[in-house]
Amino acid sequence: MTRRVGLAACSVALLLACSGGTGSGPPRSDGGSSGSGNTGADAGNGGNAGFGANGGSAGSGAIGGSGAGSGSTSGTGSTSGTGSTSGTGSTSGTGSTSGTGSTSGTGSTSGTGGTGSTGSGGTGSTGSGGTGSGGGGPVTLPDGSVDLTGSDEEVPFDIVSTSSYLYWTSTSFNHVNRVSKSGGAGAVVASNQGGAWRIEADTTHVYWTCKTDKAVRRIAISGGSAQNVATGQTGALGLALNSTHVVFTTGTSVRKVAKTGGLVEELVTGSGIEVVDVDSSYAYYSTGPSLYRMTLTPDEFDVPQLIASGSNINNLKLFGGYVYFTEASPGSIHRVPVGGGNNAQLATASSMTAMDLDGSNIYYGTSQGIYRVGIGGGIPSTIISTPVVRLRLDSTYVYWTKYFPAAPSKGKILRIQK
Repeated sequence: MTRRVGLAACSVALLLACSGGTGSGPPRSDGGSSGSGNTGADAGNGGNAGFGANGGSAGSGAIGGSGAGSGSTSGTGSTSGTGSTSGTGSTSGTGSTSGTGSTSGTGSTSGTGGTGSTGSGGTGSTGSGGTGSGGGGPVTLPDGSVDLTGSDEEVPFDIVSTSSYLYWTSTSFNHVNRVSKSGGAGAVVASNQGGAWRIEADTTHVYWTCKTDKAVRRIAISGGSAQNVATGQTGALGLALNSTHVVFTTGTSVRKVAKTGGLVEELVTGSGIEVVDVDSSYAYYSTGPSLYRMTLTPDEFDVPQLIASGSNINNLKLFGGYVYFTEASPGSIHRVPVGGGNNAQLATASSMTAMDLDGSNIYYGTSQGIYRVGIGGGIPSTIISTPVVRLRLDSTYVYWTKYFPAAPSKGKILRIQK
């Protein structure tokens, strides 16, 4: 049940003139795989990540790969995935040193040779191309980033960091996943999550919106099943958390609900409303070209306050008394005091997709890379050249989701040191 409180923002002339921002969703999932990991095509190469997903015997690609059959850096043992002295057992084909690779790309059981007649890896991964082991990451890639799951994931979209895990949504495949921040096999924690979209976390739970299921849901970090926080919320998109409530958007409104569920209150209406952040008193949101704030406890006389005007606002974060926001096109980062005032441009970049910040720097992603600029602006520096869908920070790393343009049904969960 949704209760409407406050005046509709559509009564405000400025909001009537607002148009929606550019789309910020994940890629479509109907592209081909183009050798992106699980088939080992073209000599067993694992696509962009450079590893054969399921390993293989005697240095072959994961399924039918030929030649080196390894990741982009061959990812095999020191002598093509066989025992160190030709990979044959002394009399039984077990590999005189158990057939393990020297240090690069050794599967967890790769190259042990089992009882094979040629000492090839029984079921181990031989194409990790880095430091990964069979059954999951982490795998260090040639550009210095780390593939945390060591395998391709199904269209990862939004991502959030907790103390021990990364969680992400797969919008096209309708599930929520997680992986240890130290790396390992990814796991689905909630399936059948129609249109799983934005995701956030506090110290005990992870929350997300499902735009197809018209719901806001959560799951305990300690485990268990997904729970409904709010249902019947057509167009559920963005969300943000404070200590007591989930504030979420539907494209045409901003709403709030207690973290444990209950009555949904509509704070304001408008058009093109997706991104949102919240403090203890206000919800801050964009209609695309304009940035507003609205009290969390409105009465019939409250109306939204215009904070800043921009163009295609697609990310916003509160920090230190400011609202930081990005414009997707032409591409820039700004900050403005939470109560309105000077709208300062801090950096420019084309195809802006993501932003997060800490006490010292702003980290932002584009279709070309991840960059860093001081919290008050300055000259940006490049962290890594890579396409970015969404990104998050902790005290040590930048984490992001990435997909392959040649195989848009697959992607990666990656990290690099800040």
